[in-house]
Amino acid sequence: MKSSAVIRLIDVVLNLLFGFIAISEINRLSDINLPESTQIPLTNPDKEQIFIIGISTMGEYMLDDESTVLKDLEEVKAFIAHRKQELAKDEIKIRVRIRSDREAPAGFTFRLATICDELNVVKSIDVQRRTD
Repeated sequence: MKSSAVIRLIDVVLNLLFGFIAISEINRLSDINLPESTQIPLTNPDKEQIFIIGISTMGEYMLDDESTVLKDLEEVKAFIAHRKQELAKDEIKIRVRIRSDREAPAGFTFRLATICDELNVVKSIDVQRRTD
């Protein structure tokens, strides 16, 4: 007895639903006005270039493609300063992403981070957590 009442109720609801769909106006060419921010004007994002510098366990600094290896921290500093100066001509900001080998002493990473601070270059440090 109860199951037939539920089926009847579903019948009624479906009939109402299809009835409303049949009588509603659907205009595919209607304009949708999206909300606009009134607080902050739209601006183009700043141009930037990211350099990834890897650090090996022996304290070698590998540039983006890992084919260029710099053994001296002064060379790395000169590279970053030169690239920053080159990109500043085209109003491009520079970022350095530091990726250290998980077995490398933290001192190598901190020295490179200090150089980025001295050169006023935005940096980020990728950290890999040990799983053992």
